[in-house]
Amino acid sequence: MNNIRNKVFENVDEGNDYQEKEALRKMEEEWDRELNIVYQKIMKIADSKTKNKLRNAQRAWIKFRDAETEKSYYTNNPTGGSMGVLFSINTAVQLTEERTLQLAEMYDALNN
Repeated sequence: MNNIRNKVFENVDEGNDYQEKEALRKMEEEWDRELNIVYQKIMKIADSKTKNKLRNAQRAWIKFRDAETEKSYYTNNPTGGSMGVLFSINTAVQLTEERTLQLAEMYDALNN
């Protein structure tokens, strides 16, 4: 999982907003893919009570992520523009990475 940033940003010219934005979008997709893989692994081994709690928690987390991403766009760039997009995508990446790692820890705990 740690190689995602290196892989995505290896050909990005620093200061090129378009390339940075596309790299961040790709990074978000990669972390989201990892998150879904871990989530599905948990759902395969968890009991029904844990599945229900995780499903509800995940739905709440998605709402939180979306709200934080939107907030980041306006807080960091109140007039809009390309920098606001970079801030919002970066927020989504950070939150998704954190959540993926949390779910991975949960999977490890359930799998032992």
